[in-house]
Amino acid sequence: MLDGDEPIWEKYDSDTGKGNNTGNFSWSAAGILKLVHKESGALTAAASDKCLDVAGGNPADGTPVQLYGCNGTAAQTWSLPGDGTVRALGKCLDVKNGSTAPNTPVQLYGCNGTGAQDWKPGTGQTLVNGKSGLCLDVENGGTADGTRVLIHKCHNGTNQNWNLPG
Repeated sequence: MLDGDEPIWEKYDSDTGKGNNTGNFSWSAAGILKLVHKESGALTAAASDKCLDVAGGNPADGTPVQLYGCNGTAAQTWSLPGDGTVRALGKCLDVKNGSTAPNTPVQLYGCNGTGAQDWKPGTGQTLVNGKSGLCLDVENGGTADGTRVLIHKCHNGTNQNWNLPG
């Protein structure tokens, strides 16, 4: 969980392009919310304190994103630049093949502005894919290194809660 005065989420008005700082990790469903937290660092699974990790540190398009013990490498350094994307190694967190089906894995892919790379805050500490409406999820609540990360129906379980960098 983050502490301090930096905005994490922002209520966004698509008509004016302006937002209002919510100041914490909780919000109502009213309005459109977007990521505005601009620090970079580890994105950790609340259930295990393991990190969202680009497999093998490989920056190639299509590289799987997994759960892995935190080690401070670039493969685990994520940024949330305020445009709805979650980035590492100069690329974006992406739902494979732009799918909206539950249990589709996420991967690293060149940023292309598609809904497969659009992430919004959900209930609790969840990240919701804007295209599918499904949550970023650690498969079956696993905690082992190499556990797949995918999109799944949102249920706000601990395997869908994430601690942002900072």
